[in-house]
Amino acid sequence: MKISQKLLISAGVTVITLGFMHFIWGYNLIKYEIFNELPQRGKDLILLSTLGLGLCLSIFGILSIYFAMKIDKRPLTTMTYALSQAIFWIIRLVFEILYPIRLRIFVMNNPASKIIIVAIILSSLYLCSIFLIRKKIVTQKLTQGMP
Repeated sequence: MKISQKLLISAGVTVITLGFMHFIWGYNLIKYEIFNELPQRGKDLILLSTLGLGLCLSIFGILSIYFAMKIDKRPLTTMTYALSQAIFWIIRLVFEILYPIRLRIFVMNNPASKIIIVAIILSSLYLCSIFLIRKKIVTQKLTQGMP
């Protein structure tokens, strides 16, 4: 297995895990005392938003694993997908810096610092895979161009 595949699979498994955590967290979130004053439809909106995010993250993780398996057949498509995910996690990092989460999540009192670390790791995994795939494409083109 190539390093770029391992990077994408690692990112995919991490993102799937985050997706499942959002499924669980959504139901725990609306039980916080701070949300007691919200009407039920506000709680429903928070729950649906968190579940939707969990679904999207799970799908992104599955796609990461799928594209990791397609590197040899579709390197440009895989690289484009990895670029979209790198951009996503870089933007998520910026949002977390600008608007840090200040609610206790599971056992974490300060989740913003952990979210920042995870966003840096994920964006790095995707960026490294992009550079490795690009290097492979360039190397193949150079060797094919030689007699």
